[in-house]
Amino acid sequence: MKTVKVGLKNPGFGPFPIWGGSGKQLLQADLQDRGPEGVQLWIWPVNLDSPAAVVLQRRSSMQSGLEIYNRDNQLYGFLENAGGRMMLMCNGFPVMAVDGNADALTYTACRVNGSMLASASVVSENLRVDDVREGWKLQVKPGVDAIVIMCAFLSSILLNRRSGTFTPSLPSASPRVSILSQASHPRA
Repeated sequence: MKTVKVGLKNPGFGPFPIWGGSGKQLLQADLQDRGPEGVQLWIWPVNLDSPAAVVLQRRSSMQSGLEIYNRDNQLYGFLENAGGRMMLMCNGFPVMAVDGNADALTYTACRVNGSMLASASVVSENLRVDDVREGWKLQVKPGVDAIVIMCAFLSSILLNRRSGTFTPSLPSASPRVSILSQASHPRA
């Protein structure tokens, strides 16, 4: 199992690295203000020109939420606000719920049946990268698409805070900090 870490030094517009547990950069993310096209989050593997995923504000003025596109620029699904949580909708059906605390940067994702898929939280420790002491760790269960989870969590942090479309709340049975401090994930 590997650990995914995101530096939180300056979470503004522009690119930022996503590291593995060894300190090797696995992905690059970029928060872009595209003017009339809105704010977008791009995530791609290092040393590749094509993104693994792109998240943007819904193009339809009739609906709020976010669109997630895969590496082939095909629509994967929509992140929609649903009663204090985000729901990932694919082909019109809910497939994942995201709960979180935007101030604490603590998030969980679960299937609609309630089984846990992933969790993330802020950690203060040596991240083995460029003397960064504070970061954000993501734990994803085996067999779960870490890129989709990362898109949901990072867009909740970076895109929805700016648009004001999502104010997450933690579920009553949220993971404890001691569990999250050992966060890890399998392949992306």
